[in-house]
Amino acid sequence: GDSGEVGLRIRHTVLIYGSVAVTWLAMFGAFLMQPESNAIAMGYLWLVFLELSAIYDFSIDRDPIEAHLRLTRTIGAFNLAVVAASLVFQCPLLPCPYTMSFPGSERTAWVSTEQCQHLGESRDFVHIRGTNPLGMLFGCLGLMKSSALLFNGAFGIWNLLICGSCMLEGICILRWQSELLQQLHGSREHLEFRAHWYMTQHKITRQYELSTWDTKRQVLLAKLNRITGHLDAIRAVWDGKRPAFSEEEDREYHWTTRLENLCLKSGLGRAQVELLLLEFDQASAPARIEGMDAQNQRLVCMAVDRLLLEYLHQNRLRMLRMITGGEEGLAKAKLLEDCRALDPDPALKDPIAAGVRKVQRRTLFDQDVASFLQGSRISIRDPAARGLPPGRGEDLETESRSVMTSPTTSSSFRATTRRCLSTGGYPTKGRLLAAGTPAAGVCLSLGVYPHVPWRAWTLLYRWNSAVVFAKILFQLPMFFDDGSLHLFHEKVPDTDLLLDLCDGIYTARIQGDFDTEYKLYYELIRVYRSPELLARVSQPKALSRDLQTKGTMPTESQRAPGMQ
Repeated sequence: GDSGEVGLRIRHTVLIYGSVAVTWLAMFGAFLMQPESNAIAMGYLWLVFLELSAIYDFSIDRDPIEAHLRLTRTIGAFNLAVVAASLVFQCPLLPCPYTMSFPGSERTAWVSTEQCQHLGESRDFVHIRGTNPLGMLFGCLGLMKSSALLFNGAFGIWNLLICGSCMLEGICILRWQSELLQQLHGSREHLEFRAHWYMTQHKITRQYELSTWDTKRQVLLAKLNRITGHLDAIRAVWDGKRPAFSEEEDREYHWTTRLENLCLKSGLGRAQVELLLLEFDQASAPARIEGMDAQNQRLVCMAVDRLLLEYLHQNRLRMLRMITGGEEGLAKAKLLEDCRALDPDPALKDPIAAGVRKVQRRTLFDQDVASFLQGSRISIRDPAARGLPPGRGEDLETESRSVMTSPTTSSSFRATTRRCLSTGGYPTKGRLLAAGTPAAGVCLSLGVYPHVPWRAWTLLYRWNSAVVFAKILFQLPMFFDDGSLHLFHEKVPDTDLLLDLCDGIYTARIQGDFDTEYKLYYELIRVYRSPELLARVSQPKALSRDLQTKGTMPTESQRAPGMQ
């Protein structure tokens, strides 16, 4: 039946996307298994990014099946090229590209096969590869000698997994391309619907904003004219040209003020707000006490206005299609019920209680201010309270204290920069630009659009990928500080060091410890070629020959520095 076909289609889709997930994990594992940054690692990481972005790119491509197969073939071809290059590089006929160049000599010492394999598998001798252009080239490409039988150890297992998953992925796509095409078309329709909905929502939002701006402009002009006329009337009262304001005029003035304030806060027209204000005022009639003075009447009106603003906010959400009309009606009924149940503050009835409450509020306010100031003083004096890392020295604490306590430069760019540099972490390591630019792009997109468009996320994705590849590229051996290192031996304490090194090399060779043998051999050549050691060794030898000729022993002051 239909349920069986749907279940079969779901299983086929899961199998296709499962093979894609296995390919992605295998490529990421091959990237992690690289002992250092090289071209092979960057290639696998780039294919991982392409595989991730293809989930959305295939949905908008004209021929998604062909695009998916093209990417699968690219991954398989790159993996086969890496496997072939690794196998060819293991051939014994190819000499080891890793060499050792020593200062004071024009010769280049080529290492043995065992030492070459040790260099290829070790991370401690990356600087040795930089002493020869050929070693630098193979080091950047990621080719190395290995004693493992299966290609290159664990890395070869990931190569086989990538090869198998690519074959399975291609077979599944060709076998069930109708199910995959239906899924991709559904994703495309969803993206098109979402884009249309976003544009419609953006249009509605912009129209609503323009309408509210125009309404607020008209209300502000009317309020300015009314205030100007009211000031003229007050001046006329002072000059004795007209009588004082009556209670009816005062009520009308305060009613108009309430109405204009609500219009400015909500952005709705005067007629609509006036009808709603009358309705809410009638609902709050039980809260008005007989004989209440004008000041207390205004306090009740403020409570009613606050409830009306909450309803106007719900009305705004309904106009922006964020809630339905039924939800707006329920919110209005609840707010009207709150108006009917509005209970005036007991302080409105008792002036003495009102005075006591004012004193209590003032006391609480003073206590809050005092505690805030005390906390600020503690944060200024105590580096641990500011989150400063321990063990950074007195300079960091002094600089942070001077920045935090400076009232004139606390908001300047210089103070902000000093804070970033003094707190340590990523700003001092060159990551501030990489972290701040995508955030700035998101903020700018949110400032322009109510919903971030897909192009903004694509731009951020490309920028993040570029930052990651730049960091990985900088880890290549050619960018190492010791890529062309010239070592010199300084302050040799004793000439017996050469004999000790020779004994250590002999012992390491007997035991088959190539790691220790290579280290001692390299140290021996480095020390032996050192001009400082040659100068120190020649003096004791000349002095020894003179002593043997004369038959006398040297005094303490006659000893050479190398023999002390």
